[in-house]
Amino acid sequence: MPTLPSPPPGSLARRVPPPEFPSPRLRLGLALVLLAAIVALLIPLGVRAASAAELGAGYSNSNGTFIGAMRYDDENAYCIELSKPRPVGKPTRPLGRDEPVPAAVSSLSATERAQLHWAVSNPGTSSDPTVTTAVAMLVWSVADDRHYPGDQHYHAKMPQATAAAVAEQLEQLRAELAKVQVIERPTAVQVTVVRLDDGVHVQVPKVGTGVHVTLSLEAASVDGASVVALDGGRSHDLLVKHDTRKPEVIADVSTAPAAGYATSELRVLVTEGRQLLIQASQAAWPQASDRLGIGVITNKTRVPETTSPAPGGSTTKPSLVGKPSTVAPTPTATPTPAPTPAAPGTQPPTATPTPTLTPAPTPTKTPVAPPAPPAPVETPATPPTETPTATPTATPTPTATPTPTPSDAPTGSPMPSPTEVHDDATTPAPAPEDDTPRLAETGTKPGIWFGVAGAGLALIGLGGWFIARDRQRREATSW
Repeated sequence: MPTLPSPPPGSLARRVPPPEFPSPRLRLGLALVLLAAIVALLIPLGVRAASAAELGAGYSNSNGTFIGAMRYDDENAYCIELSKPRPVGKPTRPLGRDEPVPAAVSSLSATERAQLHWAVSNPGTSSDPTVTTAVAMLVWSVADDRHYPGDQHYHAKMPQATAAAVAEQLEQLRAELAKVQVIERPTAVQVTVVRLDDGVHVQVPKVGTGVHVTLSLEAASVDGASVVALDGGRSHDLLVKHDTRKPEVIADVSTAPAAGYATSELRVLVTEGRQLLIQASQAAWPQASDRLGIGVITNKTRVPETTSPAPGGSTTKPSLVGKPSTVAPTPTATPTPAPTPAAPGTQPPTATPTPTLTPAPTPTKTPVAPPAPPAPVETPATPPTETPTATPTATPTPTATPTPTPSDAPTGSPMPSPTEVHDDATTPAPAPEDDTPRLAETGTKPGIWFGVAGAGLALIGLGGWFIARDRQRREATSW
């Protein structure tokens, strides 16, 4: 327990124990600060409030009639129930996955839903009021044909020039709508990058009829293009030209409905007591990726080595200029030494007995017992040649042994021609795949978190101020 300070000399003041710390007021202030911090943190994490649909591109008149697209989540949406009021200004939300599909949608056939999906996800995304007005009338005529009053009913509400342009656009859309076919969204797609004998191949198996496959290549191309459109109704095996300056080839594939095809999936927007809205489905289509490490090809010139062959007789792969095993330097025939004839009337010297050499028309080696033959000089890959020993009486002119030239001398490292080679020993390893987890995008905007952080710091500062004020008050009332 802390020691209480002594009163000043001569003071009649009595020592008063300090108040309880933290005081009740400080505890209450800190509790309020903590509650405010919790509320500030929970607000951004709450369920997103339903937003209202607004009028988009289209035509309207002074009577309040509007024909065109609505806007929801920054995308076009279209009404499908003419017997109900418009949902403008009222809370609208997407239909939940666990909620039953409303009868206005479930009663339509798969073909009709696919036609509506094609209409709202292709021409329906336009910002041209003529196009969106034609799409709105097309959707009404398909989704709610019982309450659709006919094209002329709406044309009468427009200026004549506008009505003519909308009628032409509507006729074109109906012709295209009649050709739309229903497909199922694929669950998977595959791509493989392999190296075969003739080069690098990218293989994409069949996905399904009506599926458009987009192949994107990195460090490779097909006929000079790095992005290739493929028909998902059949398999593909493409020979690609890879960039030798890059260590790997990367192939990415994505899928989407092909032209004239659509799924029966629709995004339904619900507004209590108002018309239903439909948008293009936000279901993700499958994607895939593959990569192949191929190394880097560089231009290198090998320098011939001058060292002796490695033990074991192993030689390098490049071929020699001339084959040492079959083509050898042509040696000059060494003549057999013949005795020099003595001049007439002159006695040949008899200082040392010498063997008698018999001349022969052809070079023939006669075995001679040399007194002390010098150590033979070994030449790599050159067979030793016996040299007859010269005698005092027979002094043949020795023929110099041919010295192998660099082109004739077989060495352990023959000289290859300076060409472009792929040095497998120095090929860098393929770059490792980046497995670093990536942050996923969430529905909360970064600006909201900056506000939360600022509010938290402000609350912490306010709590510190409360503590400092309470300490000052406690010290002031200690006497």
